[in-house]
Amino acid sequence: MRRGLVHVLAWLLATGAAVTLSWWGVSTVMTGTAYDPPRALPVAAADA
Repeated sequence: MRRGLVHVLAWLLATGAAVTLSWWGVSTVMTGTAYDPPRALPVAAADA
């Protein structure tokens, strides 16, 4: 049982590190491009 928990903990740490590094890498690259962050579109009231 303990061995399984150690494996799950190791997997969670490795996955969390990979996701964090990927997110940081993509955001770093995207901030240096010509793409602007998306803007919210105005919501028009529907005539009922």
